[in-house]
Amino acid sequence: RRSPAVRSAFQAINKSPRTSPVQGRKSPRTSPMRGRRSPLMRDQFVVVKMHFLDTRAIEVSHGTSLAELTSMAKKKFNAEAKAISLWREDKTHLICIQTESDIQDAWKTIVGGNLTLWVYEEKAGTSGVPYLYEAEALYDYDAQQVGDLGFRAGDVLQVTVEVNEEWLEGRSRGNMGIFPRSFVQKT
Repeated sequence: RRSPAVRSAFQAINKSPRTSPVQGRKSPRTSPMRGRRSPLMRDQFVVVKMHFLDTRAIEVSHGTSLAELTSMAKKKFNAEAKAISLWREDKTHLICIQTESDIQDAWKTIVGGNLTLWVYEEKAGTSGVPYLYEAEALYDYDAQQVGDLGFRAGDVLQVTVEVNEEWLEGRSRGNMGIFPRSFVQKT
């Protein structure tokens, strides 16, 4: 049975889809429950927000396995790729969830009955997350908040999404996040 807090968060998420995995900096990612940690036991329900081409929510039991979550994400987004990967927030970047140990670490980051994950498709013939093109960092960029990708001048980044005119999303050195377009040059 859903608690009132979980029910209201679930309804709010499903009523406001996003058109991009990351939207500009004017409206930071927030949840109605952000900042309030609550101890959860296995078999209690948790709202899992998944960011892909839009944001969708599913309600699952706390401690659901990586295989089950991956299967649910494929169904929720009608992903046709043979494989998808799930990612979670760390302090300044996204971390790929590859093992059951990784998903157990993710369950420890629940805030207010919500767990936020990012979903990336892995197309046939690619290794890891596919990308649009590579770009070289012109300047150092220090991550400003969760979801940003920090890098140093000269680093080569793989751009995965052109978020808008000012921001790109990509990966470098095993980390993923968004960064200012003006800090890189397409190679």
